[in-house]
Parts: sequence; structure tokens; C-alpha cells
Amino acid sequence: MFIFRSDYLAHPRLQTTRASRKIKNEDELLATARSIPTVTASSVYLEKLSVTQQIAAVRGADILVGVHGAGLSYSLFINEQVGALLELFPGGYRGRYHFRYFAGWAGMGYADLDIESGMGGDTDFVVPTTTFRASLLQLVTDALSKRYQMSRTAAVELVSKPVTAPPPLPPPPPPPAGAGAAGANQAPQLPNIKLKPVIGASGMSTLPPKPLAPGDNGLSAEGDITTFATTDKHRLAVIVPFRDSVSKTSQGHNRTANLQEFIPFMIDFLTKAGREDFDIVVIEQTQGHVFNKGALFNSGFRSIHHEFDYFVLHDVDQLPESENNKYTYPESRGNQQGGLAPVHLCSASSQFDYKIAYGAMVGGALLLTREHFRQVNGYSNFYWGWGQEDDDFYFRLRRVIPQLDRLSSSDGRYKALTHPRVMDLDVTKVFTQGKQHLMDTQSGAFDIKLDGLSNLKSRVLRDERVGPHYRHIITQLEFDWMPTKLDEVNPALPPTDLRP
Repeated sequence: MFIFRSDYLAHPRLQTTRASRKIKNEDELLATARSIPTVTASSVYLEKLSVTQQIAAVRGADILVGVHGAGLSYSLFINEQVGALLELFPGGYRGRYHFRYFAGWAGMGYADLDIESGMGGDTDFVVPTTTFRASLLQLVTDALSKRYQMSRTAAVELVSKPVTAPPPLPPPPPPPAGAGAAGANQAPQLPNIKLKPVIGASGMSTLPPKPLAPGDNGLSAEGDITTFATTDKHRLAVIVPFRDSVSKTSQGHNRTANLQEFIPFMIDFLTKAGREDFDIVVIEQTQGHVFNKGALFNSGFRSIHHEFDYFVLHDVDQLPESENNKYTYPESRGNQQGGLAPVHLCSASSQFDYKIAYGAMVGGALLLTREHFRQVNGYSNFYWGWGQEDDDFYFRLRRVIPQLDRLSSSDGRYKALTHPRVMDLDVTKVFTQGKQHLMDTQSGAFDIKLDGLSNLKSRVLRDERVGPHYRHIITQLEFDWMPTKLDEVNPALPPTDLRP
């Protein structure tokens, strides 16, 4: 359900009926929402209805979408079992997190999206449809998954909303040292109250940031990890999937420049961090087929797993900025469960304005042990092109590992290196084919033992020691079907069965 605005007299003292924060492309947003399978989208103008009619209009909705404003209070009346809120933030309103708190207290899913900046009574806004669709799609995926799990459960116990007022919100935390104005608008964390767990948006790189509360999405709260060892005797491998492309329609275009900056920087950074026994292992895919990041992680792990004790699965375009980020073995970090836990290092990339991108994110840089990777059968080999493989890996981890840790937004700061970014890669046939597979992995309908290290088909063509701490492996993927373009789909797979 969309809440749109039309011109009306908001208050007798006003001299105009011109409403602020209106959306220019309402019809386009409705059409975008309706393009998502299973979605039925409608809209309402609350100012034209009585209060009783307003509540009735939104009560049957599963997901509420609207610009930041008092009308979003009606999110408390939507479907409380699978409900979610997508808040559109005009520039200047960022930092007003009333409705994010509503969602957290009520146990709803939540995502927000920045729209064209500006404030003022005569300002209308255009919502970018690509990022909007990605944000909405993940809330829909979460809602469908929740329904799926409920349908498999004989009895569903619903937790009532509190009848007493929630505790007062804590003051916003001070910005990280050196963050300047960029840290001033960081969202304060939700208070540690025990209600239904928030259904977090499960992740595209275009999804907007949101804070995490303890227990949400299985990740420990921001700031749990505070003590770091400066040295340890465990061997570290930083695995970096890589492939440059001459095509400007590929997200991998001109990545050689990123790699040339990444290697010397990381060697220097890890040496200063006290890591004495480490290698940066670049796994390069041969030309001729669409890039497969997950398969490269699997191939790299299979080639070197017997030589190292723990690994960081690292993107080539993310550089750590904090001295507190030591890349240490996870037992020196600790976690709430008392055992070893994977650690999401890249929690606040400049790509997302140095904020946590979304609750289920594990991409950028993820630290884990050899056993962690084996337990989940590695990455899925299913995803070709851009996106979804990291989100699939998150759901794999959540299936078998009780706790995931995450660095705070100050310790987990990363600089995103520039490279040509291609729009609309999430509407290609290759990407679309992966959506159902991602939903099946998330819901538990797909057995992850069938896809990953267990069905990897690859061959190492060259394994070269380039220099101290730098090793470069060229691998050739050899699956039975491999796309050469983003508009190809596997003809051997029925449309409703997208599993390998």
C-alpha cells in the first residue's frame, strides 16, 4: 500500500494548500511494484479520508510505502505477522527515525531509501525506480519467507505488542573520530528491548542502511567487538575474486586499476596490524563467460584451504580505514555464544555513506574459519553476473551457525574504490533466474548441501607467487552450463525449478 500526498490545507494558519513531500512519479512506482511477482499494489490519499477510513484503508496491507511523515504512523495497523515499512527519506529529513523505531518495537520489517534532496513546501520528489524496486523486492522476499515458515508450523505464537510505553530512546552516539559531518547523522541504535525480532531487509547492494538491535538477523549488536589481539599464530588468507572485463556493460569493467591499488595497500595494512603470516590470494576467472563470484570463492578455498587457518572473503574495491580492524583470528574477538563466529568486517563502507547497508549484509569483507566455510558447503555456484551470491551466503550461515559478529561502524569503515557501475543489472535474465533460488535458500526449501563446494567444477590453470604475501591463481570454471551474456538463462532448468 502506497501513501501518496495531494494538495490540501494542512493547518488553518497556512496561507497555501500546497502540500510538501509529494512524489512526482507515483504511477511509475505503482507499475514498478506490480512488476514484482506476487505483489498487488494500490495507493491511498489519507487527507481525503476520515480517520476511521484511513485505518481501514491500510489495515489489510502487508507492506506500507510512503514519504517520511505522520501518515506512516499507520504502519502500526498493517499485517502484524509479516508487515513491513519502506520509508522514503527526502534530503534534510535524515536523522528523524521515529518510524524506524515504530518498526523495531512492533516487530516489523523495515527499509529506508534516500530520495532527491531538498526541503520546502514547494518541493516534489522523484523516487529512483531501480533502487526502489531492489528495496521493495527484499521486503517482499522476507514477507514471503515468513509466510512460508508459518505455513510449515502447526501453531504460530504471536507476541502481543506492549501495552506500556517503551523505554526512552538513548541519545544518538557521538560521530566516529575524524568522521566530521558524515558521522553526525548516524542513526542511534534501537534500545535493547525484547519484542518480536525485526524481519530485516535481506539484501541487495542498493538497499539503504538500517541499525541493528541485539539478536536481529542473528548478528550481534554494533559495537560488541571491542578488544583485539595485535598478533596471533594463525595463518590468514585474504581471498579476492577477480576478473577484468573490456565490456562497459559489465560490473567488472576496469577492475585491474582497483587490484593495483588493493594489493600494496592491503599488504601494508595487514603488516601494520600485526599479521605476520598471511597471503592475499587473487582468484582470477578466465574470459569467455559471465563472472561468478561465488564459484571463485569456492575454487580459491579448495586450492588453498589446507595451507591456512582462517580466511577473509574480500571484494577488490573495499579498503579498510580503521587501525582497530586487525583482521585477527575470530577467537580473539569473542562473541555472545562463547564460540567462534564469522565476523563481518566491512560494516560501514563509503559506498553507503559509512553506514551499515542492511541487516543481512555480509559482503565486502567477511572473516571466517576453515570449518565455517565447510559447514555451509561454501558459496552457491548458481549466481552469474552481479548480485545475490553474498545474500545467499548469509542465509547459509544463519542455517548452521548460531551467531554472526559485526564490527562497529567506526571500526568497520571501508573506502570503496571507484569503478564504472552499470545500472539495471538486477533486471537481467541471469539475475531474474536467481531470485527464486535465493528465496528457496532463505526459506530452507533448498538443500545447501547440493550446491557449493560439493558440485564445484573448476580447473587451476596457473598458481603463481607474484611477490611477498601476494599469490595469483587463474582458474577456469567448467560447469555444464555457463552463460556468455546476461540475457541468457539455462534452458535445462524449468522456469519454476532454478536449482543447480
